[in-house]
Amino acid sequence: MRARLALLIGLATAAPATGIGAVVFRSPPPAVATAWAARLIRVNIVGRRADGMPDDRRDTLPRQQAALGLSAAEAARIRATTGLVLCDLDGMKALASAVLAGDRQTLVTAAHVLRDPKRGDMELPRGTRCVFRSQSLPPETVQLRLDGSEVLGAGGRTDMSDPNDYAVVRLAAPLRNPDAVPFPVGVPETDPGSTVLLISAFQVDLQSTLGNRDPIAQLAEVEVAASPQPATPRPIYLSGAMDAGGSGGPMLVRTDGTLHLAGIVSTTGNVSRDGMPFSLTMGSFIRVITVEGPFLSAIATVTGAAPRVAAAPSPPRPPH
Repeated sequence: MRARLALLIGLATAAPATGIGAVVFRSPPPAVATAWAARLIRVNIVGRRADGMPDDRRDTLPRQQAALGLSAAEAARIRATTGLVLCDLDGMKALASAVLAGDRQTLVTAAHVLRDPKRGDMELPRGTRCVFRSQSLPPETVQLRLDGSEVLGAGGRTDMSDPNDYAVVRLAAPLRNPDAVPFPVGVPETDPGSTVLLISAFQVDLQSTLGNRDPIAQLAEVEVAASPQPATPRPIYLSGAMDAGGSGGPMLVRTDGTLHLAGIVSTTGNVSRDGMPFSLTMGSFIRVITVEGPFLSAIATVTGAAPRVAAAPSPPRPPH
């Protein structure tokens, strides 16, 4: 068994994944489990086929939906509750992904998304124009309220030992799409070997091929899961493929047939580590932050009412 928290100290630098989410599914049907096992790769960014072409299995949600066992209603809900964060930083730029939490007017993403690297990673100034654009059909675009009501955790772009890389932000108005119903919160005991599904609004190296009209669905595998800590969210380290654009997305878990929000993507290994296997010391991993402790409390603070929290689900079983 891999060493756990002791290995989390002194990690090499890893690039923020600035994009979206993860989904753990319990006991998938045998046919789906076989498909997942065949599609999973144990590298961080990009694998290579024999002909040298990329082979990392990332694809759009519509093309992955059937293989992942998602219903049409679940896919529509993912599209309506997740999307892009764009900010006016010398022009409107797509920065990351985000997901609704608690109610139709509250967004969660990674804290580093709302910090300015040109100003020492300070919070974006109040009044900075940022918007959320969902990937529903048609999409909705609503402005973020950066007016002091937002809550940013202390974690950020450079300190990989701090799991508080979360942000909770109010939207200027609730989303109107009937499918934009936030997933209830529920965090499982996720053991190493569990297969997860990550959802991103976009990823930089896939912009030319997949764009950002559809969410990107991808598989990853739990390698190291820290023990629950009441004072901080729990970091979970995954092997899988992800480029910049992935931070802030939802980590969903299926419990008793229902998808729950369990966390968000925080950071991923540097894209230059092409095909490198999972490694904490080399920074080749995807890190997910669970919706627990102060992160969960921040959602309650911003929404004015605690989000629905599911009973602790059973550990998911990995595909065979």
